[in-house]
Order: sequence, then structure tokens, then C-alpha cells
Amino acid sequence: MDAKRYTIGALAGATGLTVRTLHHYDRIGLLQPTDRSPSGYRLYGSEDVQRLYRILALRQLGLSLKDIDAALAGDWADLRQAIARHLAEVQRQAALSQTLEQKLRRLLDQVDRHQDLTSEQFIDAMETIVTFTHLYSGKVRDIYDAGDGRLLFVASDRMSAFDVVMGEAVPDKGRVLTAITAFWLDQLADLAPNHLVSLDVADYPADAVESVPGGEAELKGRSMLVRKAEMLQIECIVRGYITGSAWREYNSSGTMHGSSLPAGLQESSKLPEPVFTPSTKAATGHDENISFEAACDIVGANLAREARELSLAAYERGAELAAERGILIADTKFELGMIDGRLSLCDEVLTPDSSRFWPADEWKPGSTPPSFDKQPLRDHLETLDWDKTPPPPALPPEVIAASRERYVTAYERITGLRFADWPGVSGGA
Repeated sequence: MDAKRYTIGALAGATGLTVRTLHHYDRIGLLQPTDRSPSGYRLYGSEDVQRLYRILALRQLGLSLKDIDAALAGDWADLRQAIARHLAEVQRQAALSQTLEQKLRRLLDQVDRHQDLTSEQFIDAMETIVTFTHLYSGKVRDIYDAGDGRLLFVASDRMSAFDVVMGEAVPDKGRVLTAITAFWLDQLADLAPNHLVSLDVADYPADAVESVPGGEAELKGRSMLVRKAEMLQIECIVRGYITGSAWREYNSSGTMHGSSLPAGLQESSKLPEPVFTPSTKAATGHDENISFEAACDIVGANLAREARELSLAAYERGAELAAERGILIADTKFELGMIDGRLSLCDEVLTPDSSRFWPADEWKPGSTPPSFDKQPLRDHLETLDWDKTPPPPALPPEVIAASRERYVTAYERITGLRFADWPGVSGGA
């Protein structure tokens, strides 16, 4: 057996799952560590990695965690019922990929033919059927392996607030995030490489397209084919105005990320100059603000300096263009990674989800302007007697419509383009 051991963070990074998800798998007994370090950290072996990929394969087919547990345990009767139920649901929803239906049929056949096999032997047989294309589903984005060192990013219309995903989606939100990212990647192309390969579904591998429920129609306008990158293990945040957690720290201690700021600043004040304020990528809970020196300890001094320079340059370019169009970018978060040895822009870039966009004509120090994002949703939720834990409350149609309008308005004001012309939007190309 391979003696190599993986921490839960390394396992999350290798698979695209969150540490929170892996902790959940541990709690329910679906994926438990092979060993623990002297300090008590979970350690996983190569056999655990293989088991996790099998879990991901079954998740790709839409099976529940309970059904997956039955599959891995070799409980054939329960597994057969689960697959048959799911197959019936897929057949009922005719819009889903025919490829998924075919895979489920073949998997059901394997169960019928191989009930005398051990669970490991069955899974080995099953792996000829299931392709491991689906890697990760977050609060907003789904990621698929497109082969040849590429990924397929799909921005959903899911909406979250207070770390809880709402039961209702905001129509076209994923297309807005994709459209505005595409705009900025073009605007910033001279500053650094980026991971974008194509926005055209015709360029995507057929297997990847077929693996996505809804296929080409679902991908149009909300997806990107990108190159894999070795992501920096820090969040690259730039602040041009003092708000949010930075304001709370300054109000308490006169500092921002541990560094002193001039006295007399008010909430939402413009900073003397934009500041690079990194944070950790938290394994659980929220990211933690850190100093630049701490970022150097995590990624190395040279790479941290390069990340700071690129982040500041990209923010300043974006903030200048947005200001010309009546929007202030209060702060933003960049995701940077290494591709072919060069630091590159990855993931979302200067979107309403990764940035605070404020209308310039409503900004004044001492108060927080309304944001071009999920502000209508947050405002509504704050009026409810809800403890901000799942399940979320139902959202009225007017809150969903107002949220969509905010996102679309941000795109159109910044880009000068009509969102209705974006692929996949009703009436769009």
C-alpha cells in the first residue's frame, strides 16, 4: 500500500471538494481517515483517495449519500432500488442528458449481473461506466473535468446569503457572472495571462457537455472552458475603500490587517491608495485576514510580492474604468494561480459576487451605499425571524426579481453592453 498520507486540506485541494464537505463525509461514516497525526489531524491514504473518487462518480449520477454508502458496502438490494428510482426520475425529466440515462441503465445492469462480487470488485466494474467528470459543486459554481489539463466552469443561478444557499434561484445570475468575468479578462489581458480557453460551447469536449444536466442549452452563456492552475493558497483582496471587516478592525484598533491607517476615517471612506489585504483560504468557517508577511510565509515572499503587484494593477485598472461609468469598486477578491510557470488570473474577476460595487452618486463617507449584488436578498432576510441556518426561508418573487435587476444593471453599466445580447439569455445570440 502507498505509504503517502494526505491531510484533509490536501485531499480537498486535489478533488475540488470543500473541507466542510469532507468533514461531513467523515461524520456520516462515508469517508473516514486511515490515520491521524500526533496532533490529531486527519490523514488519508491512497485507498481513501480512490474511495473518494468512487463517491464522486456516484454523486455525478445523482445518487444520494445514503445510496452511495449502500453501493460502497455492497448492499445490492438497496442499491438496485436506489438506482431504479433515480432512473425513473431521470426519465421523467426528459430535459436531462440521455447520456446520464444510459449510464444509469448500464449501472443497473452491473448490479443485476455482479451481486456475487465484493464491493471493491463491483466498483472496479462500475468504473468502466462512470466517467469522473464532475469534480465539485459549490454554493454557486459547478466544476467538471474536461480532460487535457482543462476544466469546465459552470456558474449556476444559485443564490446564497449568510453562508446558506437559498431554495430559489435568481434567473440568469450565472450568466451575468460569466459575462462580466469575460469582459474583465479581455480588459486586463495585457497585465497577466488568464485561464480562459473558450466561452463557446462548440469548443467544449462532447463528453463534458453530455455530463452536464441540460447539456448545451444549460451551458450556453454561463460556462467557461479553462486551463487548470495551481492555485495560490491565499485570497488576494484589494481594498480601495474601508468597509466590511476592514472597517470593523479599524473602528476597533485603528489598523487594517494589522497595519496602521490615518486617523479620522469614516465607514466607506476612500483609502489614501488601494491596499493589498490578503486572507487565508479557511478550511472551515470564514477566511481570516492576515498580514502581508503572513502571506509571504504561506506562498513565499517572491510570489506574494508578484500577487500583490498584479492584484493592485488589476484593481486600479478596473476601478478606473468602472468609475468612468458611475460605479465605485469598494473592494474585490482575485483568485490567482500558476499556469506554465506564470501567475495568472483565474475564476471570477471583478464580478458583483467577488467585489463590492457601489453607485457613485449614492456614496458618501459615514454610511454604506447600496450594492449591485444580493443586497435586496440580504435586506429581506434581515426583516425575518430566521436564525441564518438551514433551511432557508422561501423568497417572494419581488425579491428574486430585484436581485436579478441588480446583477444585470451592474453588467450593463460597467460593460456598456446589453445583457439581452449575451448568449443563452432570452433573445440573445
